Amino acid sequence: MLKSNYSLLRHSSAVVGLFRLGFAASLIILATLLTASCRRQGGSVPAPVAAEISFLSETEHDFGEYSTQDTLVHYFVYKNTGRTPLVIQKIETSCGCTRATFSKKPLAPGGTDSIRVTYDGNGFSQGHFIKGCDVYSNADTVVHLRIRGYYLPLDL
Repeated sequence: MLKSNYSLLRHSSAVVGLFRLGFAASLIILATLLTASCRRQGGSVPAPVAAEISFLSETEHDFGEYSTQDTLVHYFVYKNTGRTPLVIQKIETSCGCTRATFSKKPLAPGGTDSIRVTYDGNGFSQGHFIKGCDVYSNADTVVHLRIRGYYLPLDL
């Protein structure tokens, strides 16, 4: 009788082992099917498009030659070509004689606005100048704006 109980125990142990193996295999198959299903569903949903900033005319402006000691101003017009609101976070200029003024309000997709860049070179020597402004926003890229000109004062 002990021998038959041992045989039965061995047989039931084998059944339990097969059951565990089958259960583990079922879990693996189920996990694989769920992962494949999630990938198919996730692939059909488009990823959100970030805000995009596009300048309508140029990112560089040449004031040309001038001789008066006036402050020079240029407006760089831009558009939000993305699908989420565009927010300009900051603009860094290359020196203290150049200032950039901009709206801190979010710009809706499709909307346009402008950045006012002011150059005040009064008191500086004559000749060429090139100044830059780096525009930081929630768009993927930093935009580099540039102004240039040639100051030739009138001889008195």
